[in-house]
Amino acid sequence: MIQERQQGSNKIIENKEFQLAQFGIRLTSPIKRKDDGLIEISFELTEEWNNLYGLFRGISELNRSHVAHLKNNHKEKSFTLRYKADAINEIEAFMDTIFFALKRELQFKKVLGKLISIKHQKDQETQLLFNNLA
Repeated sequence: MIQERQQGSNKIIENKEFQLAQFGIRLTSPIKRKDDGLIEISFELTEEWNNLYGLFRGISELNRSHVAHLKNNHKEKSFTLRYKADAINEIEAFMDTIFFALKRELQFKKVLGKLISIKHQKDQETQLLFNNLA
């Protein structure tokens, strides 16, 4: 359920269903309802996800939503998401898709790191064996 409250000249949207923190997002300004009926969220990725900024941009471009417009600020590594208020379910699905892919990427990097470490260890053991045989 989206709830509105007046703050200055901007209406701020509070949404208890759409929890941005679950997506690894930190707001850079309050969530706003624009005069054209769109909701605008400006955010950046949290530290856990920040090194995946480029991948986030790529995945969001590949999975464009017809109800959302995601604009990025490459200099600040931040994003602005604009969407219709009644499209909250589509926005959650859009963000779920992006962060599911990012989580898989983090898992892949973790496993790859372990494999490389094991290979390096085996290479060292092999070299030690050859040195002892010589």
